Amino acid sequence: MVVAHDQTIVELCTGMVRDRTCWSCALHIDRHGTEDSDCQGCSACAAYAADPFCCEYITRLVLMQHDEKTDRVVVEDTPVVPARAGKSCPRRCSSLCCMWRMILRLGLIYVLYAAFFRCSPRPFSFTYDADDKLLVCRELASAQQHVMPVVHEYAQKAHQTLHPYAGKYMDGAHKLWTDAQPLIHSSAQRSHQVFMTHVKPGAHELYKQALTWSKPYQKSAHTYYKKHLRRHVQQLHKRSAPYFKTYQRDVHPHIMSAVQFSRHAFEVSTQFYEDELHPRIKKAIYDGYMFLRHTVWPTVHHHYVTIAHPHLRDLHQRGSAFVGDVIDRSGIKERSSEVYDHVVQNAKEMYDQTVRG
Repeated sequence: MVVAHDQTIVELCTGMVRDRTCWSCALHIDRHGTEDSDCQGCSACAAYAADPFCCEYITRLVLMQHDEKTDRVVVEDTPVVPARAGKSCPRRCSSLCCMWRMILRLGLIYVLYAAFFRCSPRPFSFTYDADDKLLVCRELASAQQHVMPVVHEYAQKAHQTLHPYAGKYMDGAHKLWTDAQPLIHSSAQRSHQVFMTHVKPGAHELYKQALTWSKPYQKSAHTYYKKHLRRHVQQLHKRSAPYFKTYQRDVHPHIMSAVQFSRHAFEVSTQFYEDELHPRIKKAIYDGYMFLRHTVWPTVHHHYVTIAHPHLRDLHQRGSAFVGDVIDRSGIKERSSEVYDHVVQNAKEMYDQTVRG
């Protein structure tokens, strides 16, 4: 009989794991009459027994049969690929979960579009107006006003922390960027000049030639339309005129009323969200941040400083001493400095040649 109950399948899979026999072994025995000593499918059956909602497990709900006389599991001839050991099968999300995922993705796409294109006067300028008519633009301006100083402060601290270790490379990269900025600016100006003096006039002349070349074909098409198609278009218009009048008289007013009602409902809901919901959401987020900042973080920091930090500091000192000893012995530091100086010298020479050219 075909097994049609989850608990029965779980018991069968559990029994096969206990007897060190899996469904692929049973399939091999039924087809060839011999056992396969190299079978590695028992771990897959263990995954099925542990996860009754597995997608491949549900497939085997139809494919597996249980012979009560021989107490063996028989698999139909339909080929089934065994799952990998320890691989969890994806579960179907509910409709509400899928809806929330779609809303979050659409919201993220809208925020990115607003940040890059909609709220900026120029694409990728990242300058936002605090008095913009859109709520998302005002929130981006507020976030930029409050977040950028913090980011700048952390960037300065990170620069001060990394400068003793990689200051030479950081200063060299900054100097290269400073030297390359005039070249990039002059290249952009030259490209714009070449476009305005050569490309744009050529494109305008090409458009004129294409228009002149297409005029005879336009006349031929207009003559063909007047001779063969215009009477059919007029007949179609005459036959559809009563239906169009009926639509204008009976259907169009209701559609316009529905559109106006939808627009009014959207404006009211938007105003309600901006006046009532959005301030509460911002306050809840701010309260959560303050709780994490002034309650959770001090506790975690205290436990880290008193318990974990001494051990990590000792481990860091030992690791630093070991790595420094290895670098000094192998001479990596001297060779890396020579390679860096050689690269910087080549970049400077290439830049000087480009400027002269």
